[in-house]
Amino acid sequence: MANNRMTIEGLDEFTQLPRHLRELSDPIVRSHAERAYNDVRSSYKVITGTLRDGVVMNALATGDPYTTAYVVASTAVYAPAYEFGRQTDKARRGRPTFLPITQREQSAKSRAVAAMLREQGFVVTGEDA
Repeated sequence: MANNRMTIEGLDEFTQLPRHLRELSDPIVRSHAERAYNDVRSSYKVITGTLRDGVVMNALATGDPYTTAYVVASTAVYAPAYEFGRQTDKARRGRPTFLPITQREQSAKSRAVAAMLREQGFVVTGEDA
């Protein structure tokens, strides 16, 4: 009769891998979120300070112990009008600020996480890798 049993050694190390990768990636993700937060705040013109004060950064609770996420948001009620302009007033063209900065940092974060994974011996593929 054939033996249908398999033994895997080193499983403890394998199950700790996601936690280890989170510990390595969290500072990367956080630093790019902080850079986006600071750059958006410093790029907004200050008239009343509401737009600048409306920029917030928070850790996102994902419920997954292996995931790290941060949210940068521009919460001022008129932030969309500042970013995109208003159709009703041709003199009020948008001043793209939030989106270019956050997209730049999102791409830089992806490249940094991919580099960290390569350093850990992973093969990373994809257009932003």
